[in-house]
Amino acid sequence: MDPVTSDSRPARRGLKIACFVLLTLLALAAVGLGVLYHSVVSGLRTLDQKTPTGNESAGIGGLKTIATSEAIFRERQDAAGKQHYATLAELRDAGCSVPPNGANGYVFEAAPGKDAEFTWWAVARPEAVMAGGDRVFFSNQVGKIYALPSTAPHASELPDPETCRPPAGAELVPDRR
Repeated sequence: MDPVTSDSRPARRGLKIACFVLLTLLALAAVGLGVLYHSVVSGLRTLDQKTPTGNESAGIGGLKTIATSEAIFRERQDAAGKQHYATLAELRDAGCSVPPNGANGYVFEAAPGKDAEFTWWAVARPEAVMAGGDRVFFSNQVGKIYALPSTAPHASELPDPETCRPPAGAELVPDRR
């Protein structure tokens, strides 16, 4: 038996095992980094969606309450036998549920659109940016909630009186049921 050959086989085998272990560890590290990257990117996407704060959730909830009250009010007929949407004061006077102004830092406003039988709009504005939230919320007969930063150029505007669409730049707030 050749002493060189007999000594080199165990060394080669040990080298193969070491390479296998090293490649396995590198593969596991790559998978771990991929999972970490995915978690970070998902977290950034969630932050980018602008999750409502507690007070902003109250503003959104108030608009949903107004939407329900508008639907109930419209089904009732007025003295002339017509169906139409209402202002916030009319909703309150009719005994419909409406959020109180100043509730959790938001002031609410609602009114029928130009065609009161088919359109209405509502707005929830923070009383003070730090007290309520940093966004103004809008809704209409479609039932979706839209938001604009309170510092945006169109944030102080009302929805379009004709279509009741929110001001330019308002983005749809994802429904988080």
